[in-house]
Amino acid sequence: MLILSSWDDGSKHDLRLAKLLKKYNIPAIFYIPTCCELSPLEITAIHLLGFEIGGHTDTHPQDLKKLSPKQQTDEILGNKLWLESILADGSGVLKVNSFCYPRGRYDFLTERIVKRCGFTNARTTVQGSIEHPVNKFRTKTSVHVYPETPRFNKPDWLKEAKRLYIKAKKEDGVFHIWSHSWEIEKFGLWKELEEFFIWMK
Repeated sequence: MLILSSWDDGSKHDLRLAKLLKKYNIPAIFYIPTCCELSPLEITAIHLLGFEIGGHTDTHPQDLKKLSPKQQTDEILGNKLWLESILADGSGVLKVNSFCYPRGRYDFLTERIVKRCGFTNARTTVQGSIEHPVNKFRTKTSVHVYPETPRFNKPDWLKEAKRLYIKAKKEDGVFHIWSHSWEIEKFGLWKELEEFFIWMK
């Protein structure tokens, strides 16, 4: 079984989350837009804790696919170059290879632009999956850490996470948990999240 986690938007709470993930040895990608709340030093600190940094556009547009090809390229490549400039070390630039579509909104053109900008994979916001990705630029997820909200088709995240984790383990699948650290803070989910990490171990 492969365990993945990813966290979007570059919230000021990301460093707290990174330390929690490190405590339980949970692999993670932090998808960070240029317009984030984190300083370059904080982004570097997250990376130095052993986590991957991924692209998430310059301005986190509402719907990336509604922009022109040039605007999409500027958003995607500009953010990639900005992150790589922050993460550069003495041996040269560290490549930012992973991308996440803001709000999960994209189309075939967006996917092609992401590839042309040098990314090797991209994550969507599609949930409920434990399958290994067929298309690495349309990677699905298992569960979104978010309170149960029928209006938005959100299940009890903790029950769903345990169910899918067990299923992924049984079927040698991929368990991919994701959210935003600002949502964890807003809805007071820190304790639940840590309890889930303990349960996983």
